[in-house]
Amino acid sequence: MKPTDVSRRALLGGLGAGGVGFAAGALAMTDRSTQGPTETVVAGLRPVAFHGQHQAGIATAAQDRLAFASFDVTTTDRSELQDVLKEWTSAAAAMSTGELVAEELDPDRSDGDLCIQACSQDPQVAFHVIRNLARIGRGAVQMRWSQLGFGRTSATTTGQSTPRNLMGFKDGTRNVRGDKIAQMNDHIWVGGAADQAWMTGGTYLVLRRIRMHIEGWDRDVLSDQQEIFGRTKHEGAPLTGSKELDVPDYAAKKPDGTPVVAADSHIRLVSPENNDGRSILRRGYSYTDGIDPASGEFDAGLFFIAFMRDLQVFIDLQNKLGSQDALNEYIKHVASGLFACPGGVEKVGDHWGSALFA
Repeated sequence: MKPTDVSRRALLGGLGAGGVGFAAGALAMTDRSTQGPTETVVAGLRPVAFHGQHQAGIATAAQDRLAFASFDVTTTDRSELQDVLKEWTSAAAAMSTGELVAEELDPDRSDGDLCIQACSQDPQVAFHVIRNLARIGRGAVQMRWSQLGFGRTSATTTGQSTPRNLMGFKDGTRNVRGDKIAQMNDHIWVGGAADQAWMTGGTYLVLRRIRMHIEGWDRDVLSDQQEIFGRTKHEGAPLTGSKELDVPDYAAKKPDGTPVVAADSHIRLVSPENNDGRSILRRGYSYTDGIDPASGEFDAGLFFIAFMRDLQVFIDLQNKLGSQDALNEYIKHVASGLFACPGGVEKVGDHWGSALFA
């Protein structure tokens, strides 16, 4: 076997994860002023700096629109794949300044070797990024699946308000914020002591395509909905508080002695207090793909994206939610993916994943 010939599994076997992820970050529309990747982008009109210690599009304030795609590596030539990553890096850097250039999981909408996350205030701009990178990689990579998202469902910086999901609730209120440096270092960024040095400054991306049974949810009464989430629908406050950001009192009891925040409520199960202080950064979007022909109901829900420095955090959370969460009556995980996102491109001429090839 020639030095340049290598199977894609052998090539990516050192990842300890499902694939490699790259975030195209925020895309400029007009103003080209410089801004760091953890700063807030007002109205999506200013670009997020592409080069830096970490990839943009993780700690960055979430924009309104998403285009996400997963690719399979089809080449067996190591250098050819590296060339694609170099070209992708160059093209993404240019597009970031505004220049042109799926728990029965659906295997056809899950996994992949590489992924691209493109976010923008304009859906056409986000789609344009995926289109161009797919074109550049043709012959070496092939798109496996893609997903368009609308209406961010998470607040990723302290300057953003928490949006509502398709069930009408605020979710992820107490997750990590991208502009909280200590939180990011503790929970999201992989440190220098990582077993795989090429991941230093990077993070791990977990995605789930979660279908919501909206019609059944809408038939349920408000009090039941609030018990399931553990929050009020109008304000988003925990059932033990009055404001969204109030810290839940998980020891509070009703007159009958049962917890005010139910044992199987969503917020109790995922709260840092009940998970050894561990947290994740959420960056999900709502999606709708028309009508399910089998049921005649909406095929809609949450395209869940989360970042973390330790995949065991999500594994533990998902095991707990899968067996205990009252919300499971109204949702179904239909697709899944796992990607290792290396650190950012710190200097011009470098490229995504360069440390993997060193």
